[in-house]
Amino acid sequence: MASASRRFFQRLRLWHGGPMALLIGTALVAAGLLQTTTATQTLGCPTGTVLIAKFDFGHNRYEFDKPDGNENVVRITNGSAHGGDWQSTMPVAAIVVKGGPAAVVTWFDPPQTTGEFSGGNLPPVGAGNTPDISNVQFCGQDST
Repeated sequence: MASASRRFFQRLRLWHGGPMALLIGTALVAAGLLQTTTATQTLGCPTGTVLIAKFDFGHNRYEFDKPDGNENVVRITNGSAHGGDWQSTMPVAAIVVKGGPAAVVTWFDPPQTTGEFSGGNLPPVGAGNTPDISNVQFCGQDST
């Protein structure tokens, strides 16, 4: 009988180790997901591209921010906190639209000199609302 009790308790200890490992693993995964989804890093131009123009949205319009010397390369028309139309004197390979804690990259292949951008693909925030665009970056192909 003592042998049967011992086997039972050994099995019980093994069984407790499985759920404990599952709980620890779940906690680690949850912590990793929380950090990934709450990161608020500012996304720049993607690898393989260079910044042509960055505009911040404020006072109901897009205002050129950088880089110096490129003030007249990209022009935004019909701009709102939800998107706008654009023209560029340099081909645009990607547009980075930032709003809330996230950013969305749209690629153009081949690069374009006209188009439109939207914040419609930004992940919802709060009660499921699409955030307003805070800035938009136009990126050209890196020729180096």
